[in-house]
Amino acid sequence: MNHLSIAIIKKQIVAKSNDFSNKFDYLVLKEGSKYKFFDYKSNAIGDRFRFTDFKNKIISYFGLRDINDKNEKIDFEKPPRLFKTSKNDPYATSYEYILSNEQIERIDQKLPSNEGVWNNIVWLSEEELLAKKDNWLTNQNFIFKTETPFQTPNFSNKLRESLKNIVEAKKNGKLVIFTGAGVSIDSGVPGWWRLIQELKAGIDGDEEDFLKVGQLYYDSRGKKEYNSRVQEILKHGVTKYNPIHQKIVELQPHHIISTNYDSHFEQIFEQKSYRYSVIKKDTDLPYSNGSSLFVKMHGDFDERNIVLKEKDYEQYSENFPLIEGFIKGIFASKLVLFVGFSFTDPNLEHITNSVKNILKEDNQPPYLFIIQDKKDKNYKERKRKLEKKGLIIVEYEDLPINKYFEGITSDEESIQLKELSPTGQKVFKFLKTIEEFDVFSDTIENLNVKDQLINSVLRFKELGAIPLSVIEKISPFKLQKKAQYELNTSASYNYPAIETLNEDLLSFLKDEKGDMDNIVLKPINDKTIKPEKQELHKALNLLCSSGVFAVGRKNDTSPSYIKFHVENNENCNCPKCLFGRFEIGNLLQELYSTASKAICKSTNQNIGFEEAWGFQKMGQFAKAYFTLEEMKSKSWRKKEYVSFFIASYNQTLLYPFLRSWDIMDLNENELEDIQIKIKKIDLDKILFELPIDISIKEALVAIKENKLFESSRIIIERNYSTIKDTYDKYKDGNYYSMGPAYWHEAETTFYILWIFYKNNSLFNEEYKYFIDLANRYLESMLMSYSTNIQYKQKLPNFSELFVITFITLGNTKELASHLKTYDVKTLKFENNKKTLNNIFESFESFITSGYEINTIFSRKINNNKLYSRALKDSDLFKSKMVRSLNNFLVLFTKIDLSNSQVNEVLDKILNYLEVNSIYEYHDSFSYFSLFSVQYINSFNEQNIFRLLNYIVSKHIGTNSLVEPICDAIINKQGNEQILGEEFYIQLLQCKDKKKIAPFFRLLNKEQQTKYLKLIKPSLDNNKLIQYLYNWGVWELRNESSIFDKYVANLYLACKGFPDYEINNDGFPNNIKSTSVWNQLHFYVNLIYKNQLFDMESINDIHSSIDSEMFKWILKPDAFDYSKFNLNWILSFDRPHIMEHIGKSRDLKTAVKKGLSRNYNVNVAKIYFEKLLTEQVESTMPQHTL
Repeated sequence: MNHLSIAIIKKQIVAKSNDFSNKFDYLVLKEGSKYKFFDYKSNAIGDRFRFTDFKNKIISYFGLRDINDKNEKIDFEKPPRLFKTSKNDPYATSYEYILSNEQIERIDQKLPSNEGVWNNIVWLSEEELLAKKDNWLTNQNFIFKTETPFQTPNFSNKLRESLKNIVEAKKNGKLVIFTGAGVSIDSGVPGWWRLIQELKAGIDGDEEDFLKVGQLYYDSRGKKEYNSRVQEILKHGVTKYNPIHQKIVELQPHHIISTNYDSHFEQIFEQKSYRYSVIKKDTDLPYSNGSSLFVKMHGDFDERNIVLKEKDYEQYSENFPLIEGFIKGIFASKLVLFVGFSFTDPNLEHITNSVKNILKEDNQPPYLFIIQDKKDKNYKERKRKLEKKGLIIVEYEDLPINKYFEGITSDEESIQLKELSPTGQKVFKFLKTIEEFDVFSDTIENLNVKDQLINSVLRFKELGAIPLSVIEKISPFKLQKKAQYELNTSASYNYPAIETLNEDLLSFLKDEKGDMDNIVLKPINDKTIKPEKQELHKALNLLCSSGVFAVGRKNDTSPSYIKFHVENNENCNCPKCLFGRFEIGNLLQELYSTASKAICKSTNQNIGFEEAWGFQKMGQFAKAYFTLEEMKSKSWRKKEYVSFFIASYNQTLLYPFLRSWDIMDLNENELEDIQIKIKKIDLDKILFELPIDISIKEALVAIKENKLFESSRIIIERNYSTIKDTYDKYKDGNYYSMGPAYWHEAETTFYILWIFYKNNSLFNEEYKYFIDLANRYLESMLMSYSTNIQYKQKLPNFSELFVITFITLGNTKELASHLKTYDVKTLKFENNKKTLNNIFESFESFITSGYEINTIFSRKINNNKLYSRALKDSDLFKSKMVRSLNNFLVLFTKIDLSNSQVNEVLDKILNYLEVNSIYEYHDSFSYFSLFSVQYINSFNEQNIFRLLNYIVSKHIGTNSLVEPICDAIINKQGNEQILGEEFYIQLLQCKDKKKIAPFFRLLNKEQQTKYLKLIKPSLDNNKLIQYLYNWGVWELRNESSIFDKYVANLYLACKGFPDYEINNDGFPNNIKSTSVWNQLHFYVNLIYKNQLFDMESINDIHSSIDSEMFKWILKPDAFDYSKFNLNWILSFDRPHIMEHIGKSRDLKTAVKKGLSRNYNVNVAKIYFEKLLTEQVESTMPQHTL
């Protein structure tokens, strides 16, 4: 398949303030009598569209840049915008390019020449463009195809009323579809008349009675031949279901009853797991599973019990008493719709006669769908006869149903339609009409657009957010075709927007906006809203909660948008708002308070959802379950069916979190009882039975199937790949791209998913799949932000969404890694000053939730009892608090904090950590250490001592905390000998006295002497000796006896130590134990650092080892350089070593020869920068493992 890229190149000519859109002229090519936009055809569709390649072809063709001037920066006014695609062959994609003034000038200079390509290039206005669309090249025609507003179907009153009743019955679980032979004709199964004619050919006589023909055949041929012949005629086991069967099942009637013997419905049940129990005989009925049945009332071939001949009908009550009773009950209590029957169908007559007494009573009359046969002269009489029996005849109306179908059908259904006969197509269209007919929307069509908007949106008021795919299908947004969920996420437009063709809606919203920049929406419970505006505010607030912050005109070449601005609810104290402000302590207090709960000012959703959401956020999953259970009971009584479903759905999401070690207030039996109850929740059954309209059901199906997550994941992953590709190419150099801003679509998509979960109080946020996607989004933003500044569509700064996601959902280890990988020095934010203040305020709320300060007698830090209880009761809650604290700390290392802010942060963290033991593992303090080391020079003296006291009293054994901070105080802050006797006594409480070593240089001289005397007798292994040396506890010039002990231990350990292949990082390859390697390296460093080349121990070690590398470094002047290996140099790239061995001519000669034979860039760097010049300053790592 080929791929056609099309450039819609245009220039803006006028902008009217009182119009929705600007005006443009278009650059067009002529091919004979046809017109086209510039295009380029490639052989195949690649993995992604290359904007830069296509852009260069446009520039080259029209001469929009001087090819001889590489520094020329003339470019398009904006990055290209995807306009429309076509899936035909060739697969085509069109993009809009707006010319800059410089480009327009160049074109206008060349156009009059009429030379070369310019002879066939013209400017067309929008009016001229549309006038010539019929003369356009065929493969670009799709560009001009536009959607149209949805129009109310022009059904007759009778058809409309019948549809309303059928759809209402479907909604209330009372629709039963009765199928006849007509539904299987398009599967190749003969109809009733054809069956009888085939049987009639096998008997003598001219019998016309259909039932008697079957009986005569049976009597003359016998049971075996009778069954075989009927199966043969009806092609048993050969045929397959058709789209009509499929659509009937998709309608999900309460029951399906069929007079047919084929297995077409069963085929669908098996393939697509629909929940219908199949009833073929009486004995199946008592053992059916579930409440929905598929009843083959005339039996089944496999059961050898088909009803066809005269005696079968006469003995039906005797042979099928249970099924007959069930069917009579159906007619008494349900709405029955006959499909696939004709007026002359004997089955229809038999069925209606058997229930005639029921039909005469005050019961719901059955409906018969019929396609009028204009050739049937007796049609009216037959219709009247059936109506007299109590049936309502639903006649197919060609024009209105065909037109309605065109507006609601999908591409897949259009293909399915081609499989059917003309009659079958009409049946399918009628069934599709039932599926899509929205009684609610039809009811409000005659209202003004304001009332349409209010009524249509507020029927979803039990939801906190409506799926965007549903919003596009409802009045007054609905388009003629089924919506494709094309939310505008253009980077040039900062708001997610929905587009419509409803001019009345656009005019109404424009009037509401007035002279303001946007429509300002107050919180829904704000008492300052005028009474006549309250319902409108609720509807627009619900749209915003769903991710719709603007409405614009669809198919506009440069659409303008009417924006909504929602005022913040800073004073709202509902669980969600408290959590959003990181007021964890207040949230816990709100949840456990017996007082009436705070109602969120931003949503109409039941307060019970807020409470359950808060409990699950705090790790209180059992309490969340019981809150939802209470909600279900209340919702059902109040007929709040959406709330009932959401509560049930959230309960199913709780199951993985209900673990015995995380639920402290339940015993094993109580917990198991909850788990059993959750497993019994059947969401499909609940959805099937809820009496809700089609649009609300579609919204709940989207929630149940988590559809928004999957579509969001695909979009974010696609943009992640493109952002990474762009980042890598700019990093490699010699690359240029003009966009688009891929980060914008990724962020908008994640935002809509996040608020959909949050505003609907859904528990999906707790699942790993969502957290992983959140981290994918975060990395995408960091990559885009770090892309070369030459890329104009990179992320300029970070949003508030990024900050919230970073803190609450970020994987700290991955975030720290990404910040390092992408070399992020400082994070810049939208409204930078305000965002920084918000971050600091959020941190203060978060950290102070964990403690209370008592100042009655003296300043004392106490824990927050509710907070401490939550930490104890839930590992998940604890992990969340650790994650958020660590993420705050990582965030602080990438923003600018004043000295006072740094000390305030440290003071509050120490308050928190002193009463909350949340760090339990060896490396838990890594990010606290990271923060402390970075800001150590900003810590005041009081906080330094407080920090050291905290470490000694609580975590002296935690290397990830002790070593970095002691090192930073000594080497970054330049402080030594600041701790006296009192602190030393505190240090001695540590059982493992070597843990005191990092504090050694911070102790006063007197305490240093005491510690060395204390620790010296225990120096029995070289690892400890090395550790104490590195912390300055002993020096070679003062403690030669310690060194002698080290050498004696090394001599025994290094006997026979071999050579290893040295990697480019200077470390040995495939070494099993690094102990001796490290000891030898330490020994070599001490020798070179202290110039101890005459020590006798060198000869002892030299003779003990087998390693030629260490023999060389110990005695470089005596070494045989024919054995020298280039990579050895990499292991000893230390200044004091390089200074000495750099004087050896033999070494330099050996390195030079080695490089000529086997060039190594790392060795060459050392050779030229250090050995030749004797510049021995190095930043290379110490090669001790």
